[in-house]
Amino acid sequence: MKIDSEEFHSLFTPQLTKLNDLFVANKYQLRMAGGAVRDLLMGIKPADVDFASDATPTQMKELFSQEGIRMLNKNGEEHGTVTCRIDDKENFEITTLRIDVVCDGRRAKVEFTTDWQLDANRRDLTINSLFLGSFHLNAK
Repeated sequence: MKIDSEEFHSLFTPQLTKLNDLFVANKYQLRMAGGAVRDLLMGIKPADVDFASDATPTQMKELFSQEGIRMLNKNGEEHGTVTCRIDDKENFEITTLRIDVVCDGRRAKVEFTTDWQLDANRRDLTINSLFLGSFHLNAK
């Protein structure tokens, strides 16, 4: 399914384009995830956009350091989440694909993966397992 709406195209700030181009240039995938995909399917501009990637936190930190991109809130790295700030204008939260190794109901010990299906299987709601990828091909 192709999403080609005004709401979708309005997300493409210069900062998001820069982030996406960085991942593509380094052969990593970057996809919108969960609620943002739901909102776009409903014709609503998402208030918050989360991303998933096959890049590990270490790989993301290396990319961001090489490009002089500031990283924020390093508390999420254990669970695969890195937050970066592009051009001192926009924050992006990117979480590495993962599977739960051990889960006590509240917190999970995770292992990183490159398999989108395995990551989707661990998510709590069907809507959270939706990913929108290859969006750089559709940007105007």
